[in-house]
Amino acid sequence: MKRGLRAPRVFLPRDGFETWAVLGGEYSGNAAAWEKKARIVGEDPSALKLTVPDFEEDVPSAAEAVHEAMFRALEEEWTEKLNRGIILTERETSYGLRRGIVAALDLEHYSFRRGESALARPVEAADEACVMRRLAERRGAVLEFPNVVAFFRDKKCRLMPALAEEDYELLYDFELMEGGRLRGYYIPADEAYDILEAMHVRGDPCFAVFEGCATANAAKRYWEEISADLTEDETPLHPARFLLTEFVNLYDDAIEFSPVHRVVECEEPEAFRSYFSANVRCKRQGNVLLPVHADDPETIARTDKVIAAYLRSNGGAVRYASEERAFSAKAEEEGCVGIRLAGIGKETLLDAIKGGRQLPAHSFVLGGAADRRYCLEGREISYD
Repeated sequence: MKRGLRAPRVFLPRDGFETWAVLGGEYSGNAAAWEKKARIVGEDPSALKLTVPDFEEDVPSAAEAVHEAMFRALEEEWTEKLNRGIILTERETSYGLRRGIVAALDLEHYSFRRGESALARPVEAADEACVMRRLAERRGAVLEFPNVVAFFRDKKCRLMPALAEEDYELLYDFELMEGGRLRGYYIPADEAYDILEAMHVRGDPCFAVFEGCATANAAKRYWEEISADLTEDETPLHPARFLLTEFVNLYDDAIEFSPVHRVVECEEPEAFRSYFSANVRCKRQGNVLLPVHADDPETIARTDKVIAAYLRSNGGAVRYASEERAFSAKAEEEGCVGIRLAGIGKETLLDAIKGGRQLPAHSFVLGGAADRRYCLEGREISYD
């Protein structure tokens, strides 16, 4: 193990990758979209059956069903376990070919608490309700199939192109359910640790989790819960100490940040516009408000604070939209006000999270569904 990273033994589906891999985590909040996926999957083995969707209200029952499905997956051999190693991924995204490394993050080197420096930290604050949902899913689970992605820094982009020239074993190559294509290559442990070492560079933090922050925070909390009762011999290599994570180079040409806009639903849109304009410097463009310095993390945080204060007093709801067409359509609906934000730059991102700081939740996303990590690879997190 090189400081915070380890080469794991990964589980992959035996077949049916197209229906196994699904968008989960924070992308599972739409009940209608989830039901559509469930109809596509049908009775086939799928990671969809091994995660609690974010729209689920009865979390304890849903978590229990997931745990039962995990035992079933093991008993019926839905998956096969690879020898120890890492996976080189190639993802065809809307911005080009993006490569990544699937490895295990040591949660002893991860912190989500503000002001706390660590080798790995989340980019954004995670919604507490989502964290608790993921925590309920993890308690009692024997497996994990997370959608966590973290940045590492290779500004000269040397590592991934060099790996692409090697002749590694192809593990999978398939079309993703919601667009794009994904390939994965197996790299054995004897080669993996030199690669993991190369991913460690000086910086605060060295690794920045930007997708699946709620999952990562829940995994850390769960590890803190159970590690208190472990012996010194059990602690170093207990499977729950690690979290399967895909690491991508922040400076990859296929990494493009898209802003996440806000749409406020309220009874008196004009009253909200007046309130917001009095508290955040902005311009108006039809039904849409445009804050000044909309790419500044402080502006995003101020925007969310003002929205929350108004909704507490007057009721209503806030929705998030990263796709321009969806945002524009929603902002034009009766009883809605759109707030257009701007994308955060790559250099700005790292500066914004130094010293244990975090961006506000929903600060940015990476493109559309093809750009996001699917629940695909898994690993054991329990000895049960």
